[in-house]
Formats: sequence, C-alpha cells, structure tokens
Amino acid sequence: AKCVGTPVQGSGDGFHLLRANNEYFAKLVPEMPKCPSNVESWMAWAVRSAAGAEWLLIGEFGNRVVDVMDPAGRILAVSQQDSSGWTMDQHGDGGKTWLLRITSIDVAIVLCSLLAVMHLV
Repeated sequence: AKCVGTPVQGSGDGFHLLRANNEYFAKLVPEMPKCPSNVESWMAWAVRSAAGAEWLLIGEFGNRVVDVMDPAGRILAVSQQDSSGWTMDQHGDGGKTWLLRITSIDVAIVLCSLLAVMHLV
C-alpha cells in the first residue's frame, strides 16, 4: 500500500491510499473532531474506502496518541507512546518508542493513514 498526497474536493489536505498495483483504495480526509471542548489539540481524519467502509482516526497526532474507530465507535487500533521506559540512543523523537495495537483492521490502512497525517502535524 502507499499514500499519495492529492487535493480532495472540499478540503485543503487529503490523501489517496493506493494498493500496491496503484489502484485507488480509499481517501483520507480531515474531519471535525468529536471530542471534549477542553482538548484543543485533538484532530480527526476519516478514511473512506471505495467499497464504502469508513474508519475514523481521532486523537493528539502531535503526541502520536490516536484511536482508530469504526462508525459505531468500536476501537480498532490504538497508537500511544511506550511507557516502559525503553529508548534508543537518538536525538529528538527518534529515540522514543511507540506502540501500535491493532485488532480487526488491515495494518497497512492504519500505518499509511497515521504516517500521512503525522507528516502534516
């Protein structure tokens, strides 16, 4: 899978997620977050597939704390900083480790979407 930056009608930022053969799979577009009003740093993005499936990514992308949910609100994946204290010897965020826990969703969808949005933040 790969992600291609593409202007999406109605929004300034958006991406098309493509299959390995460059066939269109889904679009990734910004959404209005449904979150507590006191959490200004939260963002939301939606992945909408050509087949009609939809997933919502919501959280603090700058801190890499993100939940991936289906339209019913069931959590399908969670991204968070590793709290075990294990780090690599690197400068900046390069030494931090992050956890990505995935249930019943294709890992490529989650990774491509997270990397695309985090690239913008």
